[in-house]
Amino acid sequence: MKRKLTGSMSKWLSCLTLAAAPLGAQAVTVDIMVVYDAYSAGRFGGEPTTAIRSWVDQVNAMYQNSQIDVQLRLVGAFPHEESGSSMGEVLGNLRVDSWVIQKREEVGADYVTQVHKTGSCGVAYVAVHKDWAFSVTGPDCGPQVFAHEVGHTMGLNHSRRQGDQSGSRYRYGLGHGVDGVFGTIMTYEWLFNAPKVAKFSNPRVQCNGLPCGVPAGQSQEADAAQAINNVRNEIAAFKPTKTDGGNTSGDKVSVFQHYNYAGYSAALGEGQYRLSDLTSRGVRNDDLSSARVPSGMVLELYQHDNFGGAKTVYTSDVSGFPLSGVNDSTSSIIVKKSSGGGQNGAQPVDNGVYMLQAKHSGKCADVYGGKQEAGTPVIQWSCHQGNNQRWNFTHIKDGYYEIKATHSGKCLDVSNASRSNGATVQQWSCHGGAAQQWKAVDNGDGAFRLVSGVSGKVLDVKEISTASGMAIHQWDWVGGDNQRWYLKRVK
Repeated sequence: MKRKLTGSMSKWLSCLTLAAAPLGAQAVTVDIMVVYDAYSAGRFGGEPTTAIRSWVDQVNAMYQNSQIDVQLRLVGAFPHEESGSSMGEVLGNLRVDSWVIQKREEVGADYVTQVHKTGSCGVAYVAVHKDWAFSVTGPDCGPQVFAHEVGHTMGLNHSRRQGDQSGSRYRYGLGHGVDGVFGTIMTYEWLFNAPKVAKFSNPRVQCNGLPCGVPAGQSQEADAAQAINNVRNEIAAFKPTKTDGGNTSGDKVSVFQHYNYAGYSAALGEGQYRLSDLTSRGVRNDDLSSARVPSGMVLELYQHDNFGGAKTVYTSDVSGFPLSGVNDSTSSIIVKKSSGGGQNGAQPVDNGVYMLQAKHSGKCADVYGGKQEAGTPVIQWSCHQGNNQRWNFTHIKDGYYEIKATHSGKCLDVSNASRSNGATVQQWSCHGGAAQQWKAVDNGDGAFRLVSGVSGKVLDVKEISTASGMAIHQWDWVGGDNQRWYLKRVK
């Protein structure tokens, strides 16, 4: 569903045109804030932040599969009861709500979505403008509807079958469908008597065996992917960036309710936090399971209040506290700066080109078949020093690196920004997201482990196999030699 702008604002928005950006360019990060009412929190099983993070991850997969060079970053998920007797009223009130405006500025959100009980599935403004970057989605409607409504705020309309003839900026900014075969995300697929596919229209991509769109310039043109790519830099700059979406930096530690940095969270600066201090920040007693600890910081977890009982110390990210004695067993915390650098120093590996050799097998991380395509999996193969086995390490910050395949210029990437064990590691167009950031941690045996910035899991050879061709994926750090990598510098 959509809500069009009227008057001079609509005319001004529809007349602006940007030069087309090439597909396959580096993806931009667009920050989104999501607020939810109590009803929606209940529909999400009392875990709204976890559900919303899952929606964002799935939408990012839809963008990748549609060749859209955008990745959403969730910079805040907050409870908020917006008024309105219809979704349209909720949307209008959301846009001018003083609390929402202030919170959006605090977190630097380019876009705002309200998950709300009122109405059906969704409504949004059809525009490309920071003042109209708002949408509303029902909690039972799922990530495709979420993507659909955000798509409106990126300038997309429905399809010609629904009477729309143009997006807000580009005539081809429309959904597309083929009778009995598919309807893309921006369509009402039942008008085509066909299933919805989780892709935006794009004539260069296949949907159930047929092109997902129609090239620009043809009478039925539909290329929503290109329409978004054209404005991606503009929408990513709606608001100044204020956060890194949970990957802490500087002098604050973030603690999380659940494993893999899910559930509610709290950012803690240097200091001592008794139970009363933690509860005032929304942290419940004995309810923490993971933490992000930036370089140079120390996190001390105490079993009891007032810093009593067993103490556990972390100096780097941990995606899951040990079940025995630590998980769900924290009542007070001390955060302090490290007295020395050690292995968590700013740059443990010099920038340069390396081969990654698995300690257990002696084989190297290899882009399968030397292929150029985004999505090609990374495997282990006998080391031959080919360019598809050469990886260019560029330090980003706090020990995290962008790792780029020399032969293709694409980045080492966790598929779909997954936080799950077994998620495929692949090459993908570089976009700077957490799924393409890897922390190099010295194991003290001459080898390193590479920790994913999106999941806290490590680069791992599947099933501890020594065979050439075995997949490389991500897995919890267990200390195995199939998770230890020799960095052999070649340039």
